[in-house]
Amino acid sequence: MRESARRASLALAAAVLLALLLAGCGQSVQDAVAPEIADITTQDLTATSVVIAWTTNEPATSRVDHGLTDQYGRSTTTGSGRAVSHEVGLMGLVPATTYHYRVYSEDAAGNGTFSADRTFGTPDIDAPLITGVAAGAITGVGATITWTTSEPATSQVDYGLTDQYGQATAVNTNLVTSHSVSLTGLTAGSTYHYRVRSKDALNHEGFSDDHTFTTSSAGYLVISPATASITAGSTRAYTAEAFDQFNNSLGDVTSATAFSIQSGAGGSWARNVYTSQVPGTWTVTGTYTGLAGTATLTVGAGSVASIVISPASSAIIAGNTQAYTAEAFDRLSNSLGDVTTGTIFSMDAAAGGSWVANVYTSRKAGTWTVTGSYAGRTDTASLTVTKAAAGSIVISPAVGTVIAGNIQAYTAEAFDQFQNSLGDVTAGTGFSIQPAAGGSWLANVYASQKKGTWTVTGSYQSFTATATLTVAAATPFSIVVSPDNVSVVAGSGQAYTVEAFDQFNNSLGDVTTSTLFSILQPGHGGTWSANVYTSRKVGTWTVRATYAVINDDTLLTVTAGAATRLDLTPDGGVATPGVAFNVTVTAYDAYDNVATGYTGTVTFASTDGSATLPGPFTFTPSDGGTHTFSVTLVMPSLSSTVEVTDGTLADSASWMVA
Repeated sequence: MRESARRASLALAAAVLLALLLAGCGQSVQDAVAPEIADITTQDLTATSVVIAWTTNEPATSRVDHGLTDQYGRSTTTGSGRAVSHEVGLMGLVPATTYHYRVYSEDAAGNGTFSADRTFGTPDIDAPLITGVAAGAITGVGATITWTTSEPATSQVDYGLTDQYGQATAVNTNLVTSHSVSLTGLTAGSTYHYRVRSKDALNHEGFSDDHTFTTSSAGYLVISPATASITAGSTRAYTAEAFDQFNNSLGDVTSATAFSIQSGAGGSWARNVYTSQVPGTWTVTGTYTGLAGTATLTVGAGSVASIVISPASSAIIAGNTQAYTAEAFDRLSNSLGDVTTGTIFSMDAAAGGSWVANVYTSRKAGTWTVTGSYAGRTDTASLTVTKAAAGSIVISPAVGTVIAGNIQAYTAEAFDQFQNSLGDVTAGTGFSIQPAAGGSWLANVYASQKKGTWTVTGSYQSFTATATLTVAAATPFSIVVSPDNVSVVAGSGQAYTVEAFDQFNNSLGDVTTSTLFSILQPGHGGTWSANVYTSRKVGTWTVRATYAVINDDTLLTVTAGAATRLDLTPDGGVATPGVAFNVTVTAYDAYDNVATGYTGTVTFASTDGSATLPGPFTFTPSDGGTHTFSVTLVMPSLSSTVEVTDGTLADSASWMVA
């Protein structure tokens, strides 16, 4: 586009010069009009240079004023030469900077003109410059990394125990020039490598060199509380805090500390929480990265020696509830009062059901053991759960398969709403199957009939259940050949398929490939290729399909095809001059069947120029492909020929006329 603009400008300038020359030939004219500036563009823009291009309507000088404001401050020219197409290159620009500029052109008469102020921006190609990288606030488990960048950018730190790093902080996407990132979860007494990186708004990323810092060494571990007292069976939670050798806290390390107690104390730990067991004064120990700290725990003896839960034995119906109470006793069997609210009750897992505090809701039938636990003491009771009323039934088998004509027996079992078995209820259950399945029932025994997958339904009282029965077809009993009673044109093929059925009319599927096909009547003239018959002779034929020892017949009607030849009869003889005689024209198809559908137009000709011949005749369907005509030969001759034609179809015969 720039080249075409130049050519247009040069042409314009030439025209102007020519006009000036012509005008000068007549008179002397003083030029007082400044050049017109147009098509100002910036081209080949880089981070440090650009080309300013424009055109003038007459030859003029080229100058560009430019700078960081509309006061410019710098000018670049291309010399004193004049042109109508101008290009001035500006060099030594600063990346990522907005510049103001205007162009100036002056013609030979000293008339000059400025363009309006314009701007362009140089692209940013440099990553942020990173300086002042430092590590501060260093402890045994953390540090803070700071740095500055030459332009607003993101913040991220790569760190690890080698200069391969392996870990990185999440990117802080805020664009800033002063950066601060905290590292946590470090290991005390370790030297860490790190580098920082920042991306500017244009995604240019800068990296620092590798730096290192060393975390403070751990000095000791403090377990809290240092001393505590609890009653046997109670719990005590502990915390752990690590310190470096300068008594600087490395923070709470409870989650990483392993707690233990002297083996004779018994009890158990759930992370940092100890459940006491044996009375005594025990030492609790916590260990963390080679450091150990201790605390003292005094476990006092409990006063409860035994408990009794009530009732000791009871019976309820499934689904009903039973409430229990618990009473505590000392070692001399003195009652310590009701401890129901502090007792945990449980039931044999197989019993199912559920507890709300001390109240049990039953589910499974049976005799079950109830256990109450309080302050390390337990007692048991016996609960007998009896079955509830019927809630559902199940019929069996849930899935069955039989061959059509065979039987399938079913049983039914009743259950209460909690799936407790109420025993066999087959005798009281009514059984049925989908009507389309056919067959018959004798009590709970079904005699199958129709092939398919069927739903069996059992009904007992107001409850029902279903099962799936798949009935497979029995042995072949009959076959059906398809299509039935069709008609084809002589020479056409007809494919047949055969489907087998058992005695209940269940399909055994397609058996075409195993079936033998034939035509019962002789003289049909056609041929078989597997199940495809290619017809020849017109007629109605019986097609027989034989599969195993089973037959099925169908009729195939073969009709004549299109006419392929004409036949003129009689084939010559002796004719009396001037005496009419009859000839017959018959159309035949390619298989010598009379083409009964022929409707062509025949014309007659003779070597006897005086003969009386039929005019053109168009066959109709009622002709059935044959028609008789009258012919009179006049001129005596040993051989007078009569010819009948229809396009390419033709036949002729010769008569002696005497």
